[in-house]
Amino acid sequence: YVAPYYDGFIRRRTFTLIITTSNKASGGNMARILVVDDEDGPRIVTARWLTRIGGHEIVEAIGSKDAVRKCTTALYDLIITDHAMPDMLGTELIAYLRSLPAMAHTPSILLTATPPVGFLPDGKMLFLQVKPICDWPAFLRLVSRAIGGRSATPPGTPPPSPA
Repeated sequence: YVAPYYDGFIRRRTFTLIITTSNKASGGNMARILVVDDEDGPRIVTARWLTRIGGHEIVEAIGSKDAVRKCTTALYDLIITDHAMPDMLGTELIAYLRSLPAMAHTPSILLTATPPVGFLPDGKMLFLQVKPICDWPAFLRLVSRAIGGRSATPPGTPPPSPA
């Protein structure tokens, strides 16, 4: 599959992705990812890349409050969140979700144009991606690293209890 993307200079580039039978989507163990952003454009584009190219199951949340609501009714393998949102900063959202027992060990990727002072991604549970995303193949590799090959939450797993 040859996918177009735009680099930081708005030049059209392409990369080739070879999808084999061991791909997460075809292997039946795709990751379930929550994409959180208060702006439609970046959220929709990110979700499409992760679905079409990454082969993951994506749930979109329109802002932090929507994300909190969705995390009380379902489990996710990864949270990808914008930082600058009006109702709650991405770092605050991640901290809150980590306080929920069912979400305490869910990895997160913070998307931001300007990394917050004192923010220290650990490369295991907390990752950072600078916006705009110009190198989509590298972002997909970051997502793969963040989920660590873990499969999606098995069907029938009960959702976390509301806090």
